Amino acid sequence: MLPRHRRHGRSLLPMLRTLPTAATPAASCPPPHPIPSPDAACPGDPDPAKFAPDDAIAALPSLADSAGSAAALALFRRLAARPDLRRLMRLYATAATTFVARGNLPMAHEAMRAMVAAFAEAGRLREAAHMVLEIRSHGLRLRVETANWVLRVGLHHLACFPHAREVFDRMVARGGVHSDARSFSPLCP
Repeated sequence: MLPRHRRHGRSLLPMLRTLPTAATPAASCPPPHPIPSPDAACPGDPDPAKFAPDDAIAALPSLADSAGSAAALALFRRLAARPDLRRLMRLYATAATTFVARGNLPMAHEAMRAMVAAFAEAGRLREAAHMVLEIRSHGLRLRVETANWVLRVGLHHLACFPHAREVFDRMVARGGVHSDARSFSPLCP
């Protein structure tokens, strides 16, 4: 235990609040605060489930401007989980261009990977892959992680694999992506 030294009449250790013990009634102890998840809504934030699809998508850029990219990413994740927005290309394109405009490229790549996964579930991998290639015109450079994700999703949805391989080859040939060992490990059993 640290000794309490007095200097100029004051204790160097601050007065510590007494902690409740088992003898203290439970009613006097405040309940512990729950730890919020990164995707949880902040108090005062409107519930995205109550928005119409167009309003929800339009809220992404304005939230990014007012509260920052992290808040916009949390809203994007909650919107992407909504069944009516899950396969709406505009949501992913808006999120990616918003993050690119703010200079947050990892978040833009996360939006693109989420789009590839959602559209592959619906058998629309070709459409999603074309959007990944198209988003380059907005300043998002392709990364090997995103190309590997397209390949991995194509392997998971076997009907999409031939197209996933074609897109991967185009990303490597024209997109400036250099494949690595992780690119070929899913192909080898």
